[in-house]
Amino acid sequence: MSKEQIEHGSSLENKQPNTIITSYGIGYLLMEIWNVIFGAYVFFFYETEVGLYVWLLVLGYVIYALWNSFNDPLIGYIFDRPNFLWKKWGKRFPIILGAAIPWFVSMFMILTPPNVDPIEGAMFIFAWMIFATCLFDTFYSMFQNNHYSLFPDKFRLDSDRRKAGGIGLILGVVGTTIGGLIPPMFISYGNKSSYSIMALFMVLIASFFLILMIPGIRETQDMKDRYVTTDIHKETEGFFKTMKKAVKQRNFMTLVFITFIGDVAFACITASIHYLVKYNLQEEASFSIILFAAFLLGAILSIPIFLKLIQKMNDNRKMHIIGIILLIVFLLNLGFYWNLYSLIIGVVLLGVGQAAFKVARFPCLADTLDEATVKTGVHQESVYMGVQTFFMRFSLIAQAIIFAVVHVLTGFDPNKGNQSELALIGIRLQSAIVPAFVVLFGLLIFLKYYDLTPDKTAINKQKLKELRL
Repeated sequence: MSKEQIEHGSSLENKQPNTIITSYGIGYLLMEIWNVIFGAYVFFFYETEVGLYVWLLVLGYVIYALWNSFNDPLIGYIFDRPNFLWKKWGKRFPIILGAAIPWFVSMFMILTPPNVDPIEGAMFIFAWMIFATCLFDTFYSMFQNNHYSLFPDKFRLDSDRRKAGGIGLILGVVGTTIGGLIPPMFISYGNKSSYSIMALFMVLIASFFLILMIPGIRETQDMKDRYVTTDIHKETEGFFKTMKKAVKQRNFMTLVFITFIGDVAFACITASIHYLVKYNLQEEASFSIILFAAFLLGAILSIPIFLKLIQKMNDNRKMHIIGIILLIVFLLNLGFYWNLYSLIIGVVLLGVGQAAFKVARFPCLADTLDEATVKTGVHQESVYMGVQTFFMRFSLIAQAIIFAVVHVLTGFDPNKGNQSELALIGIRLQSAIVPAFVVLFGLLIFLKYYDLTPDKTAINKQKLKELRL
């Protein structure tokens, strides 16, 4: 293939095989496995099992986010800078693969803190939690930023992007299934070591899926050739100048904001499950499997419907708006269940809401990255993913603060098996009602500022061809 063909990108726009798209999508599966485990267990584990004071736990989350504010954008910037690996191994592949195993192992470290008294040894536990979570975040950022950044570069056709987004959503649900259904089989409330055993088993499962992901994240020779004929010769800008350009992209930042809002809602939902099971329902940890299964049933049944709808509409913005509205409605519905059966139905509908919310997320993300590339004249996806990941981590801070405030105001006591009626209402508030109003605010912002219609995205794709990008 000639250099002219490479620069014009003609071969880069070939349709991708379903096997490659599926293999790439396993990355979403891995991220969801660990997102569910982190969200469902870390806060609950340190507050109710380890016995760490709730506001000290919140402070740990804040420090974790501050580390994130430095770590994520810088990692994105570093891996967009030209280096010797690009020509032989590719721009993204070696980083994704190299980060994966340390990322998996760091979760085991988080759930295996020093076995010391939570009062006298509080600062020791606190320091361990900060170290382990920051380690987890570093390798997660390396994996996620480069996996996301590969998406718009590897999948150039709209049909491939929507298919990859749909398959990624399905595999993400599979990851949620694995992360939601398997861990409760290992853990027992009151037994800290059971969490460590669970984490070790999940490391083995994740390592198996990592092997299956390898074909999908390998960059083709055409992509490597383009890196060394175009991207590698782009003038390298300073870190802060590059960051400034990224945050000035209005559509990108609006999408980052609504994604952050959605992550706050899902963090609250996921982290509330074991509070709900242990205190509201007075059941063992294994009962959470029923709730996770109900949630996944709703998501799995509705994903094909939403995938057909987004293809038929051919409007990623409109589909995202529909998904946000459905999520708000089903969150409010979940907050007012009156018995076990209505709770299960509410969780099924919430799965539908999650599928609707996420189906347009990655197609919209690819659209915003195309626009940013047109405006700046260079592919810097890792920087943008670093910015996105930076804001996403603050969702955990928001969740921790919401929980701490609700627990203090409602008198929640982690040392009591039977909570007051007000504390039980507080669990409903933190799990669904507060997140619903948070997402409503996000919808208003999205409607006002996100304007990438199908006509605008088509123009951007044409400009990318003209710019040989």
